[in-house]
Amino acid sequence: MGIARPKKDRRGNRLKGWVYMMNRVVVAINGSPACMQALDVAAKMIAPSGTVLCVDVEDIMAFYREYAVDSYEGEMAEDAEFFRNEWNKEARKIKEDVLHKASDLHLAAEWHILKLKPGQGGPAEALYKFAQREKAEAILVGQHRGSHLIEGLLGSFPRWLVTHSALPVVVVPPPQSKEARAAAGQNA
Repeated sequence: MGIARPKKDRRGNRLKGWVYMMNRVVVAINGSPACMQALDVAAKMIAPSGTVLCVDVEDIMAFYREYAVDSYEGEMAEDAEFFRNEWNKEARKIKEDVLHKASDLHLAAEWHILKLKPGQGGPAEALYKFAQREKAEAILVGQHRGSHLIEGLLGSFPRWLVTHSALPVVVVPPPQSKEARAAAGQNA
């Protein structure tokens, strides 16, 4: 379970006040700016001796969906092995980026890939079951600003977690663009 202790930054400098810090959190990883922002938030929540479990869910169906949305013919020109290879190539790059960022944030991070198979439920459910097995204290997930139509058809990863998880779920928005930050400053 988490601990309450005097606030310290990652380098051990004492700050004012106390904070509740967690020992194990899961961060859903897909390479998006929002998931990288979730890693930043995890760095603020995790105890210095804690571990961040970075989890990428191998959902080959996501590649099929993307292809189907982009394809006007409705036919699958590629086989499953093509999509698996594409996923693996992307996952290697994401892993490298995430572990580099975790190192920069002075986080103890573990990398996990969950291979989703037909009949096991969706990716959010797989992540939740993993978090329970690993005795995580919270789940962090990036918020995505996608199409409402696609979200309605395919579902929302964060929404599933928020409505089904017994663990606390932190939905982290993507970082704002420079233009959005400037506009917010002008309107404040």
